Amino acid sequence: MSATHAEHSAAAPDLATAPVADDATAPPRQRLADLWRRVRRTADVVRGLFPLTWPGTLVALAATAAFMLLGIDRLDLVVLAAAGLAGLALGLLVLLVSVCSLLVHLRVRRAPAPVALLLEGGGTQPTGWVLPVPRWLPLVEVEWGWEWPPEVTVVPQAARGGAREQVTPARRGEWPGLRRRLAVRDVTGFSAVSWTAAAPTHVRVEPSRGALDRLPLLDTLAGGEELSEPRGSPLGDRVDMRQYTHGDSPRLILWKIYARTRKLLVRIPERAVTARPRACAYLVAGDGDEATAGLARVLVERGVLGDAWWLGADGTQRVASDTRGALDVLVLSGLAGERGRTSALPGEPPSEPGGTRLGDFLGRAEQAGFSICLLFLPARPGPWTAEVAAAVAHSRMRVQLYTALDHADLRPARHHRLDRLLLRPRVVAAPTWTDVTRMASSFHGLQVPMLAVDRQAGRLLGDPRVGPVRGQGRTP
Repeated sequence: MSATHAEHSAAAPDLATAPVADDATAPPRQRLADLWRRVRRTADVVRGLFPLTWPGTLVALAATAAFMLLGIDRLDLVVLAAAGLAGLALGLLVLLVSVCSLLVHLRVRRAPAPVALLLEGGGTQPTGWVLPVPRWLPLVEVEWGWEWPPEVTVVPQAARGGAREQVTPARRGEWPGLRRRLAVRDVTGFSAVSWTAAAPTHVRVEPSRGALDRLPLLDTLAGGEELSEPRGSPLGDRVDMRQYTHGDSPRLILWKIYARTRKLLVRIPERAVTARPRACAYLVAGDGDEATAGLARVLVERGVLGDAWWLGADGTQRVASDTRGALDVLVLSGLAGERGRTSALPGEPPSEPGGTRLGDFLGRAEQAGFSICLLFLPARPGPWTAEVAAAVAHSRMRVQLYTALDHADLRPARHHRLDRLLLRPRVVAAPTWTDVTRMASSFHGLQVPMLAVDRQAGRLLGDPRVGPVRGQGRTP
């Protein structure tokens, strides 16, 4: 995979290069942050290997205090026996969990791990990894989850010889390794042991297309005055003519001219001489951009951008000019919000956290001869909103704005005054139509077209600045 990435890096232009700073030249604040991170990591390891949970620790302290103060000092035989039995039972649970943890750890180390995983965000997919947990383990439960990459939900499935792993990634990205957090605890919850198991598995999560593949209107999102149809022939109306030759259709013969001049002439279409405008695209990374990344992937794979195009995104300094390189750029844009990350691909410099590089991209694309830019925006407003609006306002290119979300509910939200007192605030993970309209309000003063798309339902929602177009482009 590294050879493929290096080939795309050489073919696509880089907007900037930034050297990677090592630990020796890092600023004092960064070194202190690294030291604090190591201390926290060590504390997590010690806390995970400590065999008692908080309830188990309280029970152990209570049993010890009762045994010493009431059982021995006051010679209360009932308390002495009860405290002794409680301590003995807790000790047996600790021993059982420790032995089972050691057994599971040895089995996990011997279990084969896949070399690479190719996943799509938003869907539950098997990884091929099986947790080798024997069924005869008494009074214990084994759980696990992904510690790295983040934002991945593990859905275990019962299988022969253990539990089969299924995962649901919530964020696109690419990571050179995988870390799982395993935990073994007893059924009472008094004893538990957890640890991290690393695997050299290359994980790549690509943006999901959703139902956009079944949306034929995507081929006509850009009007004829903006983008020409890349799969059509550059032919106009039949306004020219030439001499009739064998094989021409009789319907194309100009019979009036034949009656007047006795010459067989046929109508032919004129050759289109209007220059096709070159198009580029850019993805602004931010909270709620997963569906938008899927929309950008579908448009690139369908060839809507034409023949010679560029695709840039936040989170990477690479500019793609082919489908494979564009998918790499979209994947790397999912890591734009991670601070202090190292490059996921060979030769890729780390991106600076925060902000957007849209202004630099538009200036470079304009110098390269591009006249149209398809701009993909997250469904939620963020710190990028004002900067993107200013870059679009000052650009001399024609810009089209696109955004996407999943399961859009176009009904206006109604809140009663008693809801704040009687109901708990609902935590919304996915962007809503209200978020889209708030984001679009920052672009009200710009004379640029804007379109919202529902990725999961496969329908066009219209311009969020003026209201949705209900049911347009709905798939059966």
